[in-house]
Amino acid sequence: MKYSYITGGVAGFTSKYVTDDGGTGPNKVDFTGCHTGSGVTKSVTVQLRRAVIGPDTGFDKKTYTACFKGGTSSGEWGAGSEGHDYYFRITEVGGSSVVGPTISVDTTRMSF
Repeated sequence: MKYSYITGGVAGFTSKYVTDDGGTGPNKVDFTGCHTGSGVTKSVTVQLRRAVIGPDTGFDKKTYTACFKGGTSSGEWGAGSEGHDYYFRITEVGGSSVVGPTISVDTTRMSF
């Protein structure tokens, strides 16, 4: 499990790599305490990715909204492969996939 935070993230932001330690659960990315600039729709879209030789493998995208209302937003993907490196990418902030709107997240957590 890896905890971190984001300050001023934009579409295209990527987290640090975390190695799957062979846990029994699904790959999961949680965001708690999300904040965007005024006038920005309160949503963030996250994609889990696996680092491989060649183009990285991207899994389906999840749109988070609960973290803007004081809760925790979670995305779950199927069980990973032990020993592989994973990271998440923010693909949209407030529905925009271009660099512009920013997001800050008090706590991010990746677990396997």
